Amino acid sequence: MAAKTVGKLDTAEALTHDVPVNRARVYEQALALPEDERLKLAAELLASAPPPEILRAGSSELAKAIHERMESVRRGDAKPVSARAALARLRRPRAGR
Repeated sequence: MAAKTVGKLDTAEALTHDVPVNRARVYEQALALPEDERLKLAAELLASAPPPEILRAGSSELAKAIHERMESVRRGDAKPVSARAALARLRRPRAGR
């Protein structure tokens, strides 16, 4: 398997040797990357992992979470928000950015 460099993070050692990965060292190297490279790396790591059980379609945990949220709306504990309003809120710039 070919070694790959992501920004300044060299993965050659972990890919070419039977050396355990030193997570603390990898973390320190990742933190030394420029912000945009750290964000790209984080996105790649998240994309490479399977979703948590609660997010898997058809899982009992997801069905339970949906049911609980629906019941909270029925009881009046939560107020539904339209998709349009939710997306508009997410797109608004936050203070301090």
